[in-house]
Amino acid sequence: MYVLNAITGGNNQISRRLKVRRGAGQATRRINCTLCYQRCVAFFTKSILNAVISAIIVLFFLIVFVKILTQHASTLREALPGAMGILKLKNRNPKTNNDNNPMASFRYPYFGSSKVLDIQNNVPLGGGRFIEWKNGDSPYEITSDVKDKSDELARERRAAVKNAMNHAWGGYKKYAFGYDELQPVSGIGNKNWFGLGTTLVDALDTLWLMGMKTEFFEARDWVRDHLNHDVDHLVSTFENTIRSLGGLLSAYAWSGDEVFLEKAEDLGKRLVYAFDSPSGIPYFQVNLRTGKATNEKWSPKETQIAAAGSLQLEFRYLSKLTGNETYATRSEHAMDMILSLMPQDGLYYTAIRNTESEPSFGKVGSRITFGGRADSFYEYLLKVWLQGGRLETKYREAYDKSMDGLHKVLLQYSTPSNLTYIAKKDAATGKLIHEFEHLECFMGGKRT
Repeated sequence: MYVLNAITGGNNQISRRLKVRRGAGQATRRINCTLCYQRCVAFFTKSILNAVISAIIVLFFLIVFVKILTQHASTLREALPGAMGILKLKNRNPKTNNDNNPMASFRYPYFGSSKVLDIQNNVPLGGGRFIEWKNGDSPYEITSDVKDKSDELARERRAAVKNAMNHAWGGYKKYAFGYDELQPVSGIGNKNWFGLGTTLVDALDTLWLMGMKTEFFEARDWVRDHLNHDVDHLVSTFENTIRSLGGLLSAYAWSGDEVFLEKAEDLGKRLVYAFDSPSGIPYFQVNLRTGKATNEKWSPKETQIAAAGSLQLEFRYLSKLTGNETYATRSEHAMDMILSLMPQDGLYYTAIRNTESEPSFGKVGSRITFGGRADSFYEYLLKVWLQGGRLETKYREAYDKSMDGLHKVLLQYSTPSNLTYIAKKDAATGKLIHEFEHLECFMGGKRT
């Protein structure tokens, strides 16, 4: 202020003008700073908003991509590695170990590795592999080293199988213990088998074999305290024999616990009424309370060959344990009546008329097949022969004749891959039906 007065010579008017100008300049600078700040805030706000919108768009398309990839993952895993595998096998010669063999780095036979147990990262390798096994012969020399490697891998796989059982049983115990089935999506138990604890009873011997004794005895307590066969409903003779009666008998065979034998005999006394047909070939279903037995409504005069010819193992063993020969006698008579119908080629119709004194092949939807409605009949021919100490030759002879018929009539080869499969045959027209279902896939295990 003193300097300003000196310059202006004390002229108050000039001083006032300079003060005004100085104040206006300061105000202008403040306005400019405010505008600059507002512009910066607007710029960064807009940038952040654009970045957020871009991130949302990218995330949306990423979710869509992952969803599509998930839906088609199995197809991609099979197609890509499978195609690569086929390309690798074009010049493959499994009996030599040279540069032309893309598997030359592996020591034959190739068992894979423990990587197959890495479930989360495992990718199926696809088809077109191991063609050297296609004709049923082994091109390799089985040495002690090969056996050791195979045993080591088997032990690792055994651990994985037990882990799968722990997972399955854990879910059943948590959500549906004592129920017939667990519905895996909803996590709700159901009683579709009329409350007979079918899953629990059917799993008893598996629990014992896998060393899951705590779980086994928990299930035993449920059988002792809650299992009740006094059910006023028609139930499948076949399913309740192989699952419930077989499960109880197996549990008794392993553990020796009398609870299982008592429950097995109670069920056997109820199921045996199914054999009260004119031919002795059991009805398809039986009421566990009243003993009334009948075939299915859509086929009232006929039953299925698998349903009638897959009961003998359980009923014969029940006779052995209880001393009551009725179970064995009646189930063996049913098998004898079926064997009396032996076709020339050993291949049975799926439908059998059991409502007359002399049985005959049925016509309702009947086929010649080793799949559904027939598969376990052929299985039991061999197993009953083994159960009897290999002395009852009629069962083995029937089995051999059926296997010969399979090879002569039903064994087919695909085009162009020349892969082996088992066809079906229409019982009415005699024409082959070129289908291959899951129940036929384990037929290799029946060939001895």
